[in-house]
Amino acid sequence: MDRGYLDFSQLYAVHQVGAFFVTCAKSNFNARRVYLANVNKATSVMCDQSVALNRFKAAKDYPEQLRWVRFTDPTGKTLVFLTDNTTLPAPLIASFSRTAGRSNCSSSGSSSICVSRNFWAPARTR
Repeated sequence: MDRGYLDFSQLYAVHQVGAFFVTCAKSNFNARRVYLANVNKATSVMCDQSVALNRFKAAKDYPEQLRWVRFTDPTGKTLVFLTDNTTLPAPLIASFSRTAGRSNCSSSGSSSICVSRNFWAPARTR
């Protein structure tokens, strides 16, 4: 998936087959907060929320809630990840940026990580 475009229908297909995704949110991501989870301020996680998409087409393509995790990486940069996984702790979701070898979400190529059971791999690009 290209960084310039979030394909929510493709992300929903990943969600429906039992895998989960973690992807960087765009700066113009439009959603409303449904739930705000408590976070440990000692970790790098700044915010852990459940959100619902606001835009009509996006909400139609992905009708369920997403998890929005905002954190600070070791260099001090604030990053925002979207995921459909609600069971993993927020610091683990934030660590996927380092696991994938990406500390910068705006890098070229795919910025998504598809996770299924114990297999982690970059998502295919179009």
